[in-house]
Amino acid sequence: MYAGTQTKYEAQPHINGGDQLTQAQDIHCAQSQQATGVIHMKALFFGSIGVLAETSELQRQAFNIALEKAGLDLRWNIATYCHHLRVVGGRQRLAQTLDLGVDDPLIDQIHQHKQDAFEALVATQQITPRRGIADVIARARADGLRLAFVTTTTSQQLALIGNALSAKLDLGTLDLVTSKADVTAEKPDSEVYHVALQRLGLAADEVIAIEDTEMNQAAAIGAGIDCRLFAGEYATVTRGDRQIHDAMQVLQGS
Repeated sequence: MYAGTQTKYEAQPHINGGDQLTQAQDIHCAQSQQATGVIHMKALFFGSIGVLAETSELQRQAFNIALEKAGLDLRWNIATYCHHLRVVGGRQRLAQTLDLGVDDPLIDQIHQHKQDAFEALVATQQITPRRGIADVIARARADGLRLAFVTTTTSQQLALIGNALSAKLDLGTLDLVTSKADVTAEKPDSEVYHVALQRLGLAADEVIAIEDTEMNQAAAIGAGIDCRLFAGEYATVTRGDRQIHDAMQVLQGS
């Protein structure tokens, strides 16, 4: 559970319908929470592929392969790519760089080349969960928390990352996985977080989210959700609000 900006995680009490003493204790607990402003955490939302696995360098390489295949004399070095990561979404980054509309045919072409290149690169690499991700999922699941992957990436990317992580992390065990198809506005718009709350029947103050960039973090906060920043390797951190360095910190306090 958590209060204000301090986080103290605790499993929810289990209600036994036939045990009056347990019910009385639960009622007392609920009354105490109302009096202190403490709310039980009921769910943990993972907001982006970059929260689950570090793929930034492979993504950068894939963009460069795609740009070359499109015949463009343009390459993104690490510093440039870090700058572009301030814009959410690969198509949006390309559109901004090339000064084109997001739906321009050239953007479609380059982005598809990028997807294909990224898939080929992932096939040659061992992708593993980031620090604490496997542990926090196991702990949260054992304690009865609901788990969701709240992303606006494509179904193709979801399938690719899900397969790459399958030896250590099964996305199929999560209570909800969203994609670009579930929203009309991608992040940094907060729509996908509202969709997740509605589908799981949760209030914003019953959830903690983890995001990998400040822009994505703002999407969760915009939906009223307390969100930790688990910054990716290439993410630019200007404020460091609610930052963690191990996913398990979200359950241990930070």
